[in-house]
Amino acid sequence: MKSYGEESPEVLKKEFSRRVEDWIREAFKGVGPTGVSVDRVILYVKLGLTLEGLLRSREQVEEYKDLLRAALGLKPVEKAGEEVLASFNLDQSFQARLSRFKNVRVSDLLGRDSTPQQVMEYIWYRKTGVIRRSRNGGFIVDAERLRRMGGKASITVKDLNKYLGEVPSQLWGKIVSSSILGRMSRDEIVEFASRFYGRNPGVDKRIDHEIAFRLNAGWRLSLSEYRRIERVVSKVSPRLKTSALLPYMLPQVDAGSLSSDDVSRLAKKLEELPLRDRWRIIDKIYKNHAYEPLLSQLGVFSLAGIGNPDRLGEPLRSKSLLGQSLMSYITFLLTRDPSYFDYSIYLASRVNPEALEPGLRRLHEGLLAGDSRRLITIIARQDPAEAVEVLSYKVWEYASTRGRLEVEPSMLRRAVEIGCMILNRAWARRGVAAEWRVSARRGRVDVRKTMFKHVRMDETIVYRRKERRVKVVGVVDVSGSMSRFSLWSILSLASLAPVLSGVVLFSEKPAIYKAPGAKTQRLLVNYLENLFQQGFKGYTNISSALREAYRLSLKTGSGRIVVFTDLQQTVQDVDPWVEASVITGRGVRVVVITPSQVDERVVELMRRAGCLVEVVSSPEKIPKILKRKLNV
Repeated sequence: MKSYGEESPEVLKKEFSRRVEDWIREAFKGVGPTGVSVDRVILYVKLGLTLEGLLRSREQVEEYKDLLRAALGLKPVEKAGEEVLASFNLDQSFQARLSRFKNVRVSDLLGRDSTPQQVMEYIWYRKTGVIRRSRNGGFIVDAERLRRMGGKASITVKDLNKYLGEVPSQLWGKIVSSSILGRMSRDEIVEFASRFYGRNPGVDKRIDHEIAFRLNAGWRLSLSEYRRIERVVSKVSPRLKTSALLPYMLPQVDAGSLSSDDVSRLAKKLEELPLRDRWRIIDKIYKNHAYEPLLSQLGVFSLAGIGNPDRLGEPLRSKSLLGQSLMSYITFLLTRDPSYFDYSIYLASRVNPEALEPGLRRLHEGLLAGDSRRLITIIARQDPAEAVEVLSYKVWEYASTRGRLEVEPSMLRRAVEIGCMILNRAWARRGVAAEWRVSARRGRVDVRKTMFKHVRMDETIVYRRKERRVKVVGVVDVSGSMSRFSLWSILSLASLAPVLSGVVLFSEKPAIYKAPGAKTQRLLVNYLENLFQQGFKGYTNISSALREAYRLSLKTGSGRIVVFTDLQQTVQDVDPWVEASVITGRGVRVVVITPSQVDERVVELMRRAGCLVEVVSSPEKIPKILKRKLNV
């Protein structure tokens, strides 16, 4: 138990509040949008705190927690990896051998001739704490627990992932069968393959077969999943159906086997990836002339990543040079360094305008003329999403090449100005107002205007228009995986500036900013500074951000929360859908905007938690979605 000194009242109050909040979140786990009785939650929290004070062992608290939930009629928590893979009776001879040791090594218990039963028993004894690690990194045997051990045992996927690495790899094939791999969930097979692939040839073949089978059956890997099991996917790519191929697999695929429909589908999927990932893939395939039909369907920003455009034939060569020229010109607009402008003009002069499409010729003419306003208008009409992503990427690249994450305020200001110009012109062309205006509802009768109409034989009653003030809390994911969509998201939120009551930017930790009011520049500069300080670490804690957003909504009286995220929780915390169900259960509307590369299972869980989830294929659609979903 903790002891408290002179500051005990404040410290005790803070500690007690934290524990109560933890138990309240536990009560809502797995409940969904239907909610639970308030009386049952209060009773659950009281009994839970009592158990926590009486029981010393965390394992005992967890055991009684499930019993308590069942007794109060709360839905039990479904835990990933809890499916039993094998049940067996403990071998008394193995137990007797274990009892002779106080300090033990794995080699004392398992050898080349060990049976599958003995391997599973080792994992069972590690799971139950009979064998546990000592401070010096070795293992000790808990003789008391060993004496109290029963005769039945079982292991789960979670146990396998946790303790199989301690077993000699030559024994893995004795317990890791194809049927066990087939029973693993999506997350479990990715976790297992990322940890154990490449150390046992027999197990590797079974993993290859299982991954190939799932991909051919329609499993679509997300980018983060692919990165974790890239070695497996690269090996099985040649065996996959063409309909199961994804852009990440292109370097390992025979381009000649792809039909025109496959090429169009893969080009479209490739364009949806973040810019840096696109460039990595294109750099690996552009030297293969069989991929030219696919490359010809890509935009100028995608082709700008090609290292040596002269190896390509026309019109790909000119299109790639045009993209590189445009990238250099954007860098010049951000940095005001004339060398980038000169290089842009040089690249544009090497382009053959007759090989370009009509729309790209206008872009080429604008680059040669150095007309920034004309170029921004053309970009806004042709590819605004790519342009804003390039802005974000170029600012980050400029900062990182100088060995520091601080960026000159003048550069951030120019990036914001260019981004706002592009978006305003893009939205105006698509019928979306550049500035958001407060919506109205019918109010009292306007007598003067009604009489004016009656005099002219028009019996229409005219009502005064009341401004409807809707307060919104914006939550934006600025982790590395959201780099393409986050700038669009914050600019879309800026278009709703009159109703914003606050903004939460988050990656591993949330950062809260006040609403910018009519001016959006300060908000965007703060966003970019926070993005660079986070350093694209890739860590994402959605649950923590939701908690901060809910607290902010209580302070500001906001009834709506808008979240821009890819729903990839990478920090150990409460599941986002559990946190969201608590918020929606208290009457706050949560709208989630997520890109197309998202886990469908998580989307469904968020919807069950009462959130309105909108999967967008292009960030250009975000402003219209916000206006429709928020009902403003």
